[in-house]
Amino acid sequence: MSFHPLDANRNTILLCSLRVLSKYHTIYGIMQSDYGKALGRLVALGGTDEGFYLLALHSFLEGFSNTIKEGFSYYANFPDVIDLLLDYLEKRNRLDFRSRQALIRIAKEHDLANRVRHQFKPVTKDEAVAATYNFLAFCVAFGIESPTLSDLRSSLSLFDEPRPNLELVKELERTRMKLKAKEAGETALIEKVSKYEEMESQLSALTSKDAEYRTEIERLRKTADQRGERLDELRQKIFEVSKERDKILDELDKQRDVGEYLQYLERFTQLTRTRLDYERSVMKLSPEQEETVGLVRDSGDYLIKGSAGTGKTLVLLHALERYMGSAQPRLDLGQPQKIVLLTYTNTLVKYSRYLAHIVGRNETDIMISTADSQLFGILKTVVHGAWIDFKAPACLIGEYNATSFLSDAELGMEIEDVIWGNLINREEYLEKHILRRGMKQPLSAQQRELVWSIQEKLRENLIAAKRYTRNLACAIVLKAMESDPEAITLRCDRIFIDEAQDLSTAIIRCMKQLSVKGAVLAADDGQSIYKIGAQYQRAGLAIAGHTRILRSNFRNTRQIHELAERFLAAGAAFPSQDERGALANREGPGPELVTAKSEAELLEHLMRYVTLATLRLGYDPENIGILTPSNASVDLIKTRLAGIGRSAASIKDEKFDFTSPGIIRLSTLHSSKGIEFPVVFIYAPSLKSTGDFDEKTSLAMQRNLLYVALTRAMDNVVVFTLEEPESTMLQELITEMRREKQG
Repeated sequence: MSFHPLDANRNTILLCSLRVLSKYHTIYGIMQSDYGKALGRLVALGGTDEGFYLLALHSFLEGFSNTIKEGFSYYANFPDVIDLLLDYLEKRNRLDFRSRQALIRIAKEHDLANRVRHQFKPVTKDEAVAATYNFLAFCVAFGIESPTLSDLRSSLSLFDEPRPNLELVKELERTRMKLKAKEAGETALIEKVSKYEEMESQLSALTSKDAEYRTEIERLRKTADQRGERLDELRQKIFEVSKERDKILDELDKQRDVGEYLQYLERFTQLTRTRLDYERSVMKLSPEQEETVGLVRDSGDYLIKGSAGTGKTLVLLHALERYMGSAQPRLDLGQPQKIVLLTYTNTLVKYSRYLAHIVGRNETDIMISTADSQLFGILKTVVHGAWIDFKAPACLIGEYNATSFLSDAELGMEIEDVIWGNLINREEYLEKHILRRGMKQPLSAQQRELVWSIQEKLRENLIAAKRYTRNLACAIVLKAMESDPEAITLRCDRIFIDEAQDLSTAIIRCMKQLSVKGAVLAADDGQSIYKIGAQYQRAGLAIAGHTRILRSNFRNTRQIHELAERFLAAGAAFPSQDERGALANREGPGPELVTAKSEAELLEHLMRYVTLATLRLGYDPENIGILTPSNASVDLIKTRLAGIGRSAASIKDEKFDFTSPGIIRLSTLHSSKGIEFPVVFIYAPSLKSTGDFDEKTSLAMQRNLLYVALTRAMDNVVVFTLEEPESTMLQELITEMRREKQG
């Protein structure tokens, strides 16, 4: 089945279609034996007009409701029909998350169906396919089976086309541009929306009053004593309500641009969320991603690079899945097999488990953990009683610092991140003067001698105490493996590492040495937010000819992607920029900027946008991610959300589960790395510098951090910051977003 533009007379088709619909919507409903015929009519309508097809889908649901409760749809409105269906499934313990989600989205579609019915508005091809996806989920929930359903399923192949949603987006941009011309500042749009919704609420209340007065008049007319005074009073009230309604309708008409913009946002939301459901249900790879997975053989080192949104993690998981398939014969023969998937943070471990479950793997198949956890487990087998102090050497360095040219923090970073993190030996540091990327100041030969002697003393004392830093632990493990490889009992068959750009050279080399058949890494230097980044060849990776750069962005809309890439390119500090230049084809709303004079005012703007996204645009709470620089801000936002009746949880909470519905996700900017949300609100009244790097490197890492935050958004991103923030990077982001808006 395919959807195509109308070729025949539209009015003729309308009359024919309405006759078909009338057959669906009988007082007796659709009997089981009639499913095939009714579904056949749906298929026939699918080839004529998308709007009438949508009406037919909803009419099928109404007719089906009459099989549950005879004649129900004749006196109930469509939301009541959906409630009846939800209640029916729930009472029979058949209401799972997918079924509930599909029925709720069908309810949201009905506003579009009404515009077809009452205003003769068109429906796009993509919206018709999205409606089919939801309808098929309804059929599964209620056990409706028919060979005809395969024809409906075939239409979902249109989702596989990398076609942007141009029809909707053109209208969205048209209404947005009309609004933009009238706006006086960044908060103008949300203020217009709030005013518009307030008038809609007033109109609804007046309509209810009008109905109430008219009902009372009818009741009085049926009584013997009509009480003329009361009738006159009621008629006067109806007259006053009518005048007030006309006044509000006039005001709404003046603000119809706002109404149009909201309507198109709602339609875009409905379409993109359904498309995401479909894509995740099959986790399909693009041809580029499929080719990259095919590049990764069963042995050897591989590096998968690409900017945010290009699907590096998805490719990594599919490469892992493919390797597991090839390893199955060995498993069947009883040969031991251990595959490890590593990432940087505990939050990413949870998210990786969630994605691994989607592609069909669980923890019985693979070990998913942080690199730190894996390292600690190995260290304990090498040195009995050893432990890793992740605060060292910063918490110890003061008593060792005999320099007058480095602060304690700078000396700690020089030792841990430069010398130990890059596995630099004495000759390289003192004689070859190896490059110290990102450090604030150059060091003379004499200064390097002093630093080297300090690190030797610190190293000796830490080893004696069995107290190790992260990178020193790597050196100890590597030394143990070199002297006696068989002593390491935690070696693995193959290792996969996500977000590798935030791991040190020492950690990557250590993990690589643990793998019998090599390591497969996914990385993007533009998202390096913790460290300067690893040197892959120095880490011992043989990736010449085994590196692939992904060029297509599938996560972000074109508008979000282009903003993020322009912002990142404005301060390109690191030399590895070869993975830049990815293209995004999916269209969507432009990024929004909201500024305020105070943090209190900014927080209230955030709450209004949350309300808009959940109540008006129909985003499920779990589809919203609020990102902010600090844990203190996370707690503040969580408390304020509770005040407006919204449940929220930090993704860092130990009990947080990515599969939990109905909860807004909160995260620091750093912890959001590697995760995605349909809607992202970046609440950043301020942004502090990162570490004790030189100014250029520190600013670059702040820029990377904001880039990461922007690219977490799939459909919509709104940045909330002060009108005059102290942060240089926030000032630059404001400038870039205003330039884009004016353009």
